[in-house]
Amino acid sequence: MDTLAGKLRLALAAVGLGLLGWGLWPLPRHTYTNDLAGARLTFTVPTALRLGDAPPAQLEVAPLKAAPAETAAPAPLQLTVRLTLDGARAAPQGEARLTLGKAAPVRLVWRVHPQAPGSVLGSLWVYQVFPDGSRMARLTYPLHLRVLAFLGLNGPQARLLGAFALLVAAVLAFAARQ
Repeated sequence: MDTLAGKLRLALAAVGLGLLGWGLWPLPRHTYTNDLAGARLTFTVPTALRLGDAPPAQLEVAPLKAAPAETAAPAPLQLTVRLTLDGARAAPQGEARLTLGKAAPVRLVWRVHPQAPGSVLGSLWVYQVFPDGSRMARLTYPLHLRVLAFLGLNGPQARLLGAFALLVAAVLAFAARQ
């Protein structure tokens, strides 16, 4: 390990592990839960994103097990939801309409594509749609997401560079044993 080649192998392995660790480490998520008209809404969103990645944000609407009589709707619950983000693109875009039956939960998944490192502000809007076609805003979840880059590298670049550095370190270690 006293040679320059040994120190280079060690440095490449450390850089590779560091980049792979940053690129693969799970980032924090936040879950919002609220009850609305006989249903439980659970919205899970990442609070930190790596530039270049597209993590999911998920809304699940499930019927409550024992809904009180005054909140039970005679018709299926219809909701319109919209995810708005400044500085990131959410796919699918626009509004989505969900209809909740009596038994199975309904899930809607967005892929969040950040545009640049920094902060992303946004919100999830949930509207209840009534049988006559009118709607009323029932919930709003304000969002603050952090978009991360490591020394100018996005997530896929950091993972690729980390794997390459580990591969070169392994080849150098193998060549030194020959």
